[in-house]
Amino acid sequence: MLELCVDYPMALPSMPYGVRALMEQAATKKNLTLDPVIQSDSFEFLRHVVANNENIAFQIEIGLPTQSAAAAVVSRPVSEQDLPAGRLHLTQLRGRSLPVAAARFADQLQTSFTENFDCV
Repeated sequence: MLELCVDYPMALPSMPYGVRALMEQAATKKNLTLDPVIQSDSFEFLRHVVANNENIAFQIEIGLPTQSAAAAVVSRPVSEQDLPAGRLHLTQLRGRSLPVAAARFADQLQTSFTENFDCV
């Protein structure tokens, strides 16, 4: 699938982002070069570009808006044979207590991830 995507104008996140790192890794394994026409640190901007132009973009599923919120954009999952699943780790420093609000937010994240995604 990635082989087909490189023939289209891509709007991709900048290099520090996990999505881009995973894509670069997959492209290297297949001897492909990613040559985005647009790079941005803003996923909202990338979504806007795709909705208003003939570009394709890639984003981690959790960041995608619902289909009703993004009627102009169609999303499709990428096969894990082409692009390995990313991993997100929720961590804190050993021996450090989080403030109450941060601890509750971390608990909410953990609960949401466990209920909505294949978490280990």
